[in-house]
Amino acid sequence: PLNLRLHGPVDFRVLQRSLNEIIRRHEILRTVVQEIDGEPVQVLLSKKELDLPIVDLRSTPPLLREQVSKARSAEDTQRPFAFDREPPFRALLLFLDEREHVLVLTIHHMAYDGRSADIIVQELRALYSSFVRGEPSPLPEPIYQFVDFAAWQRSTMQGEVLLKQLSYWKQQLAGMLPTELIPDFDRTHSGSSRGAHVTFSCGQRLTSNIEQLSRRHNASMYMAL
Repeated sequence: PLNLRLHGPVDFRVLQRSLNEIIRRHEILRTVVQEIDGEPVQVLLSKKELDLPIVDLRSTPPLLREQVSKARSAEDTQRPFAFDREPPFRALLLFLDEREHVLVLTIHHMAYDGRSADIIVQELRALYSSFVRGEPSPLPEPIYQFVDFAAWQRSTMQGEVLLKQLSYWKQQLAGMLPTELIPDFDRTHSGSSRGAHVTFSCGQRLTSNIEQLSRRHNASMYMAL
């Protein structure tokens, strides 16, 4: 789920048009998965107009509005997709008041990741800004679709390249058993399921050191952390 807080008046038709343009640009967002001869097959819908349901919460008492908004958002994002007839993308607009809205975008992980969120927000901002002024889309047409990348990636992992990768990891993991991994403390047979989280910040010097460590090992900061 991706919840976007919109400040100021919103032109609903322009917002819906902007979302539909994003779906037109990215084939994976208008792809359904159907079973053909017992196998799952991607089926691209040539055209899919996205509905933008609007939930008007202006009659809800102000003190409860945020709570109801979060509950309505959670309800929509937890609703499953019917992949054989429904693309992995849907939207909902929560109308809090004349200048406060929440746009709820629910996109299945098979078509979306953290990097995709940045792309969608950037494109939505650019498209809405242009359309609301009566201008055409400022975005260039995508050169590649996700299916092109997937096909390229699949083609590279064959033959000698695949054997080399398998050989490397078999050598790295040779003789290692999961029981040989050293835990940080004794494990019980059954967990309590109790958990918590700690929020902290890294200073500029530590962050710089982590970035250098990541680069030395050709890894992302996420991997290093």
